[in-house]
Amino acid sequence: PFSLVFDSRSRGLTVLYARFLLRHRGFYACLPGYLFTDGRKPAGGRPRRVAQRMLSLIEMATGKAADWRGTMEVSPAAAAVAAARLPAGPRYVGLAPGSREGRKNWPLASFVALARALAAAGHAPVFLIGPQEQEAIAMLRAGVPGALFPEAEPLDPKLGVERLEFAVALAHRLAAAVANDSGIGHLLGAVGTPLVSLFGPSDPLRWAPFTERGIVVRAQEFGATEMSAIPVDAVVRAAERMLMAQS
Repeated sequence: PFSLVFDSRSRGLTVLYARFLLRHRGFYACLPGYLFTDGRKPAGGRPRRVAQRMLSLIEMATGKAADWRGTMEVSPAAAAVAAARLPAGPRYVGLAPGSREGRKNWPLASFVALARALAAAGHAPVFLIGPQEQEAIAMLRAGVPGALFPEAEPLDPKLGVERLEFAVALAHRLAAAVANDSGIGHLLGAVGTPLVSLFGPSDPLRWAPFTERGIVVRAQEFGATEMSAIPVDAVVRAAERMLMAQS
């Protein structure tokens, strides 16, 4: 049996199955009205933001507000590799150009222009490249010769450092970052990296990374839902704001 079950799914029937098929001491779900959920419902109803919904489940289970502040620790091996690939000195700005959905991606050419502007201002652009962006490395290197790609070189398996842990270790070394609505964007926010989040077709009021140090730039501010509508200079200004706030 489970002590506590937290179900983040939104289909009532699947949540109902879990509620009655899993043996548990407490069951907490994010359905409208907190349907099928144990415990006292939080005041104000279900939050629109997904991350806040999950925190509200913890509040119901523990009877007190969830403490979400903090960071993610990494092993000494992961920290050492990150320090070797991003040595102390430069002010690194992470650029995460990918996501699982192409429609949520700001054009690569725009990321290249952003990286050039950051380099011209004395910052060190660092591209955070996932498995889906491997084919773009050559184009990005050609467009921004001085940019760094710390994840492009494979990790020594003997170190026992997994890809996600290495991403966290790299995030600890960034002064700020710019990311699409993506998993790496949420990770950067969770770690505490000052973050500029780029949104177009998805709703930042629901999906924006959960962070105290973040700026959202929306395509709708420029008259469209397509990511290509976001101008480079707007993102440059947002990144500079985040960097100035850390000075």
